[in-house]
Amino acid sequence: MSLPVFTFVEKSAEDDVAFTGCKYCDDTVSDRRNDNTNYIDYWWVADFVREPLAEALSIPLVEIDAMPAFPTVYDRTDVYVTHAFEGIPYNDTFDNNTYLEMRSMQKIELVYMFTRDTRRLAFSRMWSKPMDHMQWRIDELLGKNSTADPLRYVIYSAHDDQISNIMEWLHPTNIV
Repeated sequence: MSLPVFTFVEKSAEDDVAFTGCKYCDDTVSDRRNDNTNYIDYWWVADFVREPLAEALSIPLVEIDAMPAFPTVYDRTDVYVTHAFEGIPYNDTFDNNTYLEMRSMQKIELVYMFTRDTRRLAFSRMWSKPMDHMQWRIDELLGKNSTADPLRYVIYSAHDDQISNIMEWLHPTNIV
């Protein structure tokens, strides 16, 4: 028997999962995403995938060519990946290399939209609730809490933070 699992993103200051709950992070990400100089070393990736992406999404190539170099092309690659995941058939001309480069745009975008400080702030916020629950459980086991917390496990699903941490570890001097 299948049961539906409902997920949502609460767009409030109390939402520790989305960095948009923090004005500093949100403003920084907004500024960096709209500043193509952050992606200057990666413009070639956007150029490399434009033609097969246009064909896959049935968008005229002139429309893709008119887009700023990186973030807006990345947004279209995200559309492609989402639709492909949903099983929507495409008439695309991605070969293995252009497909790999197209997929790498997500890693680049998700890392470079943050500064080192905003990345650390955003992900420390994401971990605050799980860490609070872990501390509660430790205190419970040590007899420091008089009431039991019914929470016994937390499901955490993310990939962006892992990509950021890996990229920072591999190239710490490249991340501002």
